[in-house]
Amino acid sequence: MRLFYVVMTAPVFIISCIFYSTNKNVRNGLKLAKRIINTRSCSVVDDELLSFLVAAEDHRYYYHLGFDPIAIARAAYRLVLWKKLEGASTIEQQYVRSCTKRYEITAIRKFEEVSIAILLSVFANKHEVAMAYLDIAYYGEGIIGYESARSFLLGVKITHRCNSVVSACVVALLKHPIPICHSNKWEAKYKCRSEHIFQKARLMDRATKSRL
Repeated sequence: MRLFYVVMTAPVFIISCIFYSTNKNVRNGLKLAKRIINTRSCSVVDDELLSFLVAAEDHRYYYHLGFDPIAIARAAYRLVLWKKLEGASTIEQQYVRSCTKRYEITAIRKFEEVSIAILLSVFANKHEVAMAYLDIAYYGEGIIGYESARSFLLGVKITHRCNSVVSACVVALLKHPIPICHSNKWEAKYKCRSEHIFQKARLMDRATKSRL
């Protein structure tokens, strides 16, 4: 599968290189993304937390090179066939979005994001990007960074103190950030998301071990 992604990404990578030389936003975005990775105060890699992140947000993370054409094709198919809008962003793209704080829905912004994500994959490894993303992501109620989110969850006892459960709950906040005013609707969605991530990560882990 890695070879498939290399072949599929090659044309976009070339375009991204050209885009880098002509587009200031791409140059500045890549510079910022690299700087945040290089200056992170916490260099420890939490493998279990990463496994939950990958299971939840980007299960082909270790195969693609910054963007996922399979996810894009699937999202386009479901949009055309069922009028259902779903995300196709990789963890790298989500990290770039968190760095640049650009969320406008335009084609040029999206291609700039993809270009930065692809070029970033040349300069940083997967663990560095994923941990940097978790370190600067927004988890709700003004909470930035997974350590703050983890402390908050333990402090208010939203979840059990088991490390694995806490990690799954932290990652669930990426999709359902803590609102200023809690509601039963948010609680239900958040709990369902947390349980789904926990179970999916365990299934992926067992599948990986069975192939070894």
